[in-house]
Amino acid sequence: MKNLFTLIFSLVTVGLFAQTVYFKESLEDGLPESWTVEGEWAFGSNTDLSSDYFTITDIGRGNLAAFNDDGNGNGHVGDGTVTTAPIDLTMVEGTVFLEMFSFFLNGDYQGANERAIINISTNGGDSFDVLTELEATGGFEAINVDISAFAGQTIQLQFLYSDGAGWNFGWALDEITIADEITLIERRNYLISAGSSTIINNAEEGIDYIHEGFIINNGLDPITSYDVVMSDGTNSITKSYTGISVERGGFHKYKMDESVVVEGNKEYTVQMTNVNGDAQTDLVLEDNSATFLLNAYSALNSDRGILAEEATGTWCPWCPRGTVNMDELSKRFPNNFVGIAVHNADPMADVAYDNAITTFDGFSGFPSVVLERNSIIDPGDLPAQTIPLMNVAPPAGLTVGAEVSGNTITTSIQVDFLTDVSDAHNVSIIIAENGVTGSDADRYFQTNNYAGGGVGPMGGYELLPSTVPASFNEFNHVGRTLIGGYEGTDEALDAAEYTTGSTDGWVFDAVTLPADVDMNNLYVVGLLTNRATGEVVNATQASILDAASNGLFDNVSTRDIFDATLAEVFPNPVSDMANIVLNLDNAADVNITVINSLGQTVAVRSYDQQVGTVSLQQDMSSFAEGMYMINITAGDRFITKKINKVN
Repeated sequence: MKNLFTLIFSLVTVGLFAQTVYFKESLEDGLPESWTVEGEWAFGSNTDLSSDYFTITDIGRGNLAAFNDDGNGNGHVGDGTVTTAPIDLTMVEGTVFLEMFSFFLNGDYQGANERAIINISTNGGDSFDVLTELEATGGFEAINVDISAFAGQTIQLQFLYSDGAGWNFGWALDEITIADEITLIERRNYLISAGSSTIINNAEEGIDYIHEGFIINNGLDPITSYDVVMSDGTNSITKSYTGISVERGGFHKYKMDESVVVEGNKEYTVQMTNVNGDAQTDLVLEDNSATFLLNAYSALNSDRGILAEEATGTWCPWCPRGTVNMDELSKRFPNNFVGIAVHNADPMADVAYDNAITTFDGFSGFPSVVLERNSIIDPGDLPAQTIPLMNVAPPAGLTVGAEVSGNTITTSIQVDFLTDVSDAHNVSIIIAENGVTGSDADRYFQTNNYAGGGVGPMGGYELLPSTVPASFNEFNHVGRTLIGGYEGTDEALDAAEYTTGSTDGWVFDAVTLPADVDMNNLYVVGLLTNRATGEVVNATQASILDAASNGLFDNVSTRDIFDATLAEVFPNPVSDMANIVLNLDNAADVNITVINSLGQTVAVRSYDQQVGTVSLQQDMSSFAEGMYMINITAGDRFITKKINKVN
């Protein structure tokens, strides 16, 4: 049985450290003698005190205290306090810490300011001062407060929960301890998460897959360096991080420098090693490694794109399951999965797009995914619902093109019919952005109901706090604007019918994007929709660089022919002069266009009739570092080469 200790000096040995415990209350027997409670604080097991949206994790410490605001129901408004009996520290000198386990989501549901405050009194409880106000925790976490200033006095502690006059989550606490050393936290305790790589097993055969995840420091000692070793049991790659500072409770993203080719069925292990240059591991070894699967999947149609539009928002506590599924499907099926995150009531929201999704027939709340604009599914069902569709032959293949000037972009779509078509169709463009970041003040944090693991794993979000700070978040697939409207334009495909092999398309009016959009991170999505039903019959996507290299649709029936043997470009990467060697069987006019990562044309050169083996050069010495496209045409043949410019 847990007991109450008041001014009992006990030596506790942990490793090489010894602590003197002055006070400890484990709450096993409910409300301790001479303590007082106001409001809906209750005592019992984690199961007894939990509810649907405030699920308290079991840390193996028996009973605890909790104020469950969620369990009180919508409409409940109120605060509550637990106040200790006097705690005699008059014989104590030197450093003193207050420790406890705390579970506080700090969810601020619908803007109500949820608060968890520890107050302290030195005058017998006549008045209390704020000792500390707690931040969110990722489940039950040990917290500590230096109370050395109160050594030599008699104190009372008061634990105040406030729901902010709204329907909120709650606060749970246990193992309240006062000692001269930290007792509840190991000095070295860290873990690794394979992140969203754990969500899906299949991946497109032959693609290059780059794994990324994160580590968490649950120990006292800051993490200043570490290695991640990724292995399939035969081959391994290592990524090292140095010069970092991950304090207790902090987390750090890692991303492997090298990709692996998806082939066969392989299990990969990622292991966190060499922390702070020390081979010694922490006391909890089982969380120092994680596994994920890459099973090669080949039942895919190269012309087919599946559109998934997720209704999401940084305020939405269940939306992380959309984040992990969308991110991972995009990585594992880059040529077939087309994902858009349609934000609501946060800085990334586009009003027109948000209105279209939230008024879609059958929409009932967040998070939801409008799949192919013919059904609504849960984000957790995305892999099962989308992967089988990726092998369904579409009526037409799509190609998107672009021209960029500053923040103004002109886009086009080309439709190549793969079968005879008589149904009427519309076309449209969506501009989306990856890698969107911001500050907490600008609401780029993400609320997270998976914190603590009480509702199961979710791509590592179960290890993150209930409010994931903006410094960790990188939002992908952000829908920036609709071009041609949500339903698309009916002016483009105006023929009564199209036969196999025919081509049509459309150039859309230019749009100017907001100044805070990173043009380097844009991608262009093209849609072909059934005019009568509004359902998407095919989708495609291309980075802004690739779209710009495609150029704009020119509405001619005879198009240039791609020729993989037309030219070689070297060296790659290049620092100054790029060599271009062409092999021309017949005399032809040669044109070379260089496009930067924003889709802007930075160089154009033309050469009259050339034939045979032709060696040309393109001076790139004055260009900024980054990726470029070199478009080469010779008569009716063309090739596009990517080249990386370095200094």
